[in-house]
Order: sequence, then structure tokens, then C-alpha cells
Amino acid sequence: MHITLPENRFKAEESQLYHRYAPILYRYILARTPNTDIADDILHDVFVHTIETYRCQTLRFPKAYMYTLAQRNIVNFYRRRKIEAHYQNLLIEPEQEWHLETQLVVEEQLLLISEQLAKLPEKMGQAYLLAQLEGMTYSKIALQINASPNSVKYYLQMARKALAKEFTEINSKY
Repeated sequence: MHITLPENRFKAEESQLYHRYAPILYRYILARTPNTDIADDILHDVFVHTIETYRCQTLRFPKAYMYTLAQRNIVNFYRRRKIEAHYQNLLIEPEQEWHLETQLVVEEQLLLISEQLAKLPEKMGQAYLLAQLEGMTYSKIALQINASPNSVKYYLQMARKALAKEFTEINSKY
């Protein structure tokens, strides 16, 4: 337990504050943290903050103040540690691999959907693709395919019905 406080020119009261509370506060922090390095860092932060506050104002209950700071720093340590672990897991977590069988089923379904779209009237197929792939609104699709917004709405309804029918047939096979 070695702490270097800012500025070596401390008033006698600040030095006395450190020597009086550091050992018991250190034991308190060490009991709640995983190792001595972290306990040292937290104790250092607590005393730096306490001394800075002590220079600006009189602390009526410095021991209670330091224990509160220690407790908050410990909680913040574990909060940061949890967030870091979460992001580490996101970076390490491997992407899920598709099984060959799943991939073949998906490819077959996409092929069947593509064939079904090809059977639709041209404007209906275009409207559906623009809505689903581009996320266009009825009015933008209407301008693109040279139709009214009501026609686009009708085209999309009919395309969805045709594809839903195809999906029902596909799913009944499996």
C-alpha cells in the first residue's frame, strides 16, 4: 500500500488524515476488490479527491466521506468491468455457422420466391422489390414504375398473397 498524493507539500492536517484513515480504508477496499493493484488505485483516488475537497471546504466527517467515496469507486470499478466484459464477449463471440442443410433450404426457398416473382406482372414484381429491398413508399414506387399510389398498394397486396401461397406450399413440403 503505497500512495503518492498530489503535491508533496501537505498541511499537517492532510498528512494526519492520510495516516489515520489509510490503513483501515485500504483493508475495507481490499476486501471488496479482486487484487491489491485495484485496491491501491481506488485508495489513491479516494485520498486525492478527499484532499482536494478538504482544501476547498471543511469536512465534518472525513471518515464517512472517504468510505462513501471508496464505496462509489468500487461500484464504478465493477460497473466498468461488466461493460468491458460484455464488449469483450461481443468481439470474441464467433459468428454462428450455417449448417449446410439449412443453407440449402434457404437457397431453395429464395429460388422459389424468385421464380414466383418472375411469374407476377412486371409492375407488380417491381413494386414488391422496391418496397421490400429499397424500403420505398407507395408514392415513390408509383413515380418509379409510372403508376398511381393506389395501384402500387394493390400490386403489393397481390404480390404478398402470391408469395404467401408459395410459402405455404414450401412449408408443407418440410
